[in-house]
Amino acid sequence: MDRRAGVAIAFGLAACGGASRGPQVLTRGALAYAVAVDATHLVSVELTEQFELVVRSWPDATPQRRVLLGPPEADVLGLALVPGGAPRAVVGGRDGWVLVLALDDGHEVARWPQGAAITALAAPADAVFIGDAGGVVCARTLVDGALRVCVDLGAPVASLRLDGAHLIATTPHDVVGLMLDDL
Repeated sequence: MDRRAGVAIAFGLAACGGASRGPQVLTRGALAYAVAVDATHLVSVELTEQFELVVRSWPDATPQRRVLLGPPEADVLGLALVPGGAPRAVVGGRDGWVLVLALDDGHEVARWPQGAAITALAAPADAVFIGDAGGVVCARTLVDGALRVCVDLGAPVASLRLDGAHLIATTPHDVVGLMLDDL
């Protein structure tokens, strides 16, 4: 689990507990591979016997739904929430496919091939940035899935983070800032 997921889990657990109740356990018997929080959702990719996208309300962490993502071999590592509009999550894993899922009912909105195992995702309101194990970062238009551009970083992408006008990509050896206007 990367640092962002650990921070999100710690933040989620602390915030769910409140000042008087203490921390709240969200689930037992599951491994959380990725966690994301927005104004109304706490979303996690969890592995029990299969990978699932678990959608909880935020800030009370009440479970709303589970969406099956695949068998344990799927290694679903990437998760991003799309801000604005209809609530959606973007997920991806070892199979090299990116899925856009509606949080309200769990249906698949879109599916795109990447060509290598997905290791990181970021999603501003109009695009999805996809990092993979081959060291490539691709940008797709969210509305129609059109592939805009791909950049080869030369090493597996460990994380993607939006920071103002930049997409920050980390690899095992480097941190790269990419201008969003160029993607």
